Amino acid sequence: MSSSKPAPFRRVLIALFVIQFFSWSAMFALWINAVPFFAGRVLHLGVGGAQDLQPALVAVSLCFAGYAALGAAGTLVLPGVIARAGHGLTYGAALLIAALGFGLLALAERPVMLVPAFVAIGIGWSAIGSIPYAILGKLAPEGRGAFFTRLFSFSTVLPQAVTSLAIALFASRLFGHDLQRALVLGAGAMALAGLIALACRPLFAPADAIADDW
Repeated sequence: MSSSKPAPFRRVLIALFVIQFFSWSAMFALWINAVPFFAGRVLHLGVGGAQDLQPALVAVSLCFAGYAALGAAGTLVLPGVIARAGHGLTYGAALLIAALGFGLLALAERPVMLVPAFVAIGIGWSAIGSIPYAILGKLAPEGRGAFFTRLFSFSTVLPQAVTSLAIALFASRLFGHDLQRALVLGAGAMALAGLIALACRPLFAPADAIADDW
């Protein structure tokens, strides 16, 4: 019989914060760069003025609506997958699929190539918006679930601030006029989030493996 002390809940919370940081950073990179990327690389439009960006705005709106709808539908499927594979494996696999979607998007040169990219991103989005909160609800110390859920809301604010600041300060050095690099970095961040989630599977396992003293 093992005498090792159960992992404190703070390890679960830190792991989720780190995963959220990389996954949300990838999403913010997509949201910030999608319109000019679509306009230049996918639709091959001129960018002389706002009128030139209108088709890209329409395409981005349709793609974003599609992956959001797919993400919402995915939340209906995830409980069954989690029941068989566990939170950590499901979470990590979904994020790696989203990373693949980012990679496909970076390679897209025609509108038809956007479909598989955003299907994959939608699968990841369904996990990002639900699995961390399911883990919190399952493993948080009794009576403190609401507090930790409110605390966890900051995990979406920090990557937004860091990503926006980094793009404002270093975009010209990192990307130049090639926004494909931004999506490649997003793919890398999402993949790293997925790998961390897979590595943390034991933390996201049964509640009796987590100590209340966080």
